[in-house]
Amino acid sequence: MKQHATKAISLWISVLFLSLFVACEKKDSETAPIGINAKVNKFSVGAMKHFYVWNKEISSSIKDNSEDEPIEHFLKMRYKDDGWSRLENTSSPSTRAEIDETTTDFGWWIYPFSFIGESKMYIAIEYVNPNSPAANAGLKRGDIIYKVNGNFLTTEKKSLTDFLALKSMSIEVGEMYVESNTIDVRSTGKNPLNLQVTTKCFDSVLHAEIINEDEPDKPQIGYLCYSSFTKASRTKLKNTFAYFKQKGITEMILDLRFNLGGYADVANALAGMIAPKTVLDNKTIYLKRAWNAEMMKLQKEDEIFDSSVINENLNLERIYILTTEITASASEATILALRPYMEVVHIGERTLGKFCGGLTITPEDYFKEFKLGKDSDIEGVENWEATIMVYKFSNINGESAQGGIAPTYEKEKVDSAIDLFFKPLGSPEDPMTQIAVSLIETGKLPVRKSTRSILLPEIKDYKISSKNKSEMIICKESLYK
Repeated sequence: MKQHATKAISLWISVLFLSLFVACEKKDSETAPIGINAKVNKFSVGAMKHFYVWNKEISSSIKDNSEDEPIEHFLKMRYKDDGWSRLENTSSPSTRAEIDETTTDFGWWIYPFSFIGESKMYIAIEYVNPNSPAANAGLKRGDIIYKVNGNFLTTEKKSLTDFLALKSMSIEVGEMYVESNTIDVRSTGKNPLNLQVTTKCFDSVLHAEIINEDEPDKPQIGYLCYSSFTKASRTKLKNTFAYFKQKGITEMILDLRFNLGGYADVANALAGMIAPKTVLDNKTIYLKRAWNAEMMKLQKEDEIFDSSVINENLNLERIYILTTEITASASEATILALRPYMEVVHIGERTLGKFCGGLTITPEDYFKEFKLGKDSDIEGVENWEATIMVYKFSNINGESAQGGIAPTYEKEKVDSAIDLFFKPLGSPEDPMTQIAVSLIETGKLPVRKSTRSILLPEIKDYKISSKNKSEMIICKESLYK
């Protein structure tokens, strides 16, 4: 879950903390090395030894005055179960803003695929962010990018890599179709759409509605698709839950299929709006966190549910949560936190399994704000920052997300072209939503329509770059704090 280091760690800093650490750091700083690599390594090694949850696993051979390449030096400290801590050199000095949630993008989530044995590649759109370049161009979930700048993409790696690097493009939209019992992709024949990336904080409340709102005799089901636990989304989340509460929903579907995580306090607030009201009234434990031994000495209380959202609390007894294999971090924390207090019906795929939370720390944070060095230690390394896993989390029953959270009802992974007919979010025609709605209305799983009469070509998906799922887990979700 994400927090600015100074603001977060300032809650922990005390006379005890300083007495534990400052003396040895001052001794080191008296002979601070001059080389840039050594400066970066002094920062990263010091920060890891102080804050890393697995700091006792760091080899004694790791030196803070090493002239080794900094990122390689950092990776030598990373524990075998940690796939998220990282060190990076940003392209320009960070503003170190408390909240910086902007990204430069078209505002979509894409799924590149091809049919086995064919050289053409297509891009299926799984969702578009509201008020994004993609949304403003008229793109929607289920659309297929058929051609880019007048040409087909190909299955060569460079073709997709080049596509993902584009800052502007003209796209021809396609669609999936069935003809002669065979599935294929064709152009819609509409004029090409021109898109230009923008830099902004994209709206992560992708879609909210009340299923069956026009059918009062059926259960009133609140549906929310949420893609990231951002600070900027908190107000819209509260407004959405206030609307659900006003309309008297009795059941809820929380769609976290695309959610890689985000801020811990936003996850807590979301859980607080879902949980039984008694959980908030009784100041019940939200999650337990295990820090390294030194930091555990400073933790006086476990984290409790956020009672500031009590006016939006739905007082539910049950929640249906949709997930995929990339649902992670704060999403997993939300699932685990609710389990001891209500029925969590988990539909979809086993989650990613990110069981720890981190913090992004800069040389300025470490040397200046925490008084662990001198101003000269910062000079020349202002652009560097370390994202460090600082705690492991579990619920009050000791359940962890390590290894992923298994669903109650497993949805088959995408394995054929029939699953690329993406239906609108919140639609009962969407397979995962359909499972939840059927369970709510009938207590039974839906019967999936037979596709035996249709030739289902195998598909290949591509997960090789920053705009796609696997890399997003690294580039974005490593900032789960």
